[in-house]
Amino acid sequence: MEPTRTETRRVNGQEIFLRHWGDESLSPLLMLHGFPEYGGAWRDLAPLLCQHFHCIAPDQRGYGQSSAPEGIEPYAMAHLMADMAALIGDRPVTVLAHDWGASVGYALAMFRPELVARLIILNGVHPVPFQRAMAAGGAQSSASQYINALRAEGSAVRLAKDDFAGLLKLFSAHMDLSWLTAERLEDYRAEWGRPGRLRAMINWYRASPCRLRRPASPCATCQNSRLNVCA
Repeated sequence: MEPTRTETRRVNGQEIFLRHWGDESLSPLLMLHGFPEYGGAWRDLAPLLCQHFHCIAPDQRGYGQSSAPEGIEPYAMAHLMADMAALIGDRPVTVLAHDWGASVGYALAMFRPELVARLIILNGVHPVPFQRAMAAGGAQSSASQYINALRAEGSAVRLAKDDFAGLLKLFSAHMDLSWLTAERLEDYRAEWGRPGRLRAMINWYRASPCRLRRPASPCATCQNSRLNVCA
């Protein structure tokens, strides 16, 4: 279902594109997408929730129709969180967050709790235990080695080759793709193909302080750290 309306707001010097579903007098539900998605990824779920919520789905910084500033530092979690805090304003909202969106949701709940009425996480581990698992050199370290591949220079070029074949392979690993119709895949390719977007999306990983160890090579200091988390 297409959104009720769309708009672009300027926050923190960036243009943030928003999709809205439902009655805007209802309680707001901020829906935060993950990698390599965009706000339109919620278009099946939002119509099911908009009888109870005013659903708001931004293209987060670097994604889709929102601004994609150059460099890595603009994608530090402080900026990503500040964008969403500015969108929320002074009325607490329910935050529904997935994957990288979950990291932003956790950051809002930890550092701007007055803005979060409820936090609902879909497939997103709290950053502290996630960092410990990433640093332990075990199964999670092995499963997360794709992060180093993404952080490597030139990854955007490699993933974009052959109409984003590499990105699609990464995106769809261990996933039931029955939902990904040909039309929807073209929508994703259109968003990935916007100038500078794929590199910007990858810069979320590069800006993260999360430390990833090689399998069977644990880092005791990282595991015990309470500050150097994946956010």
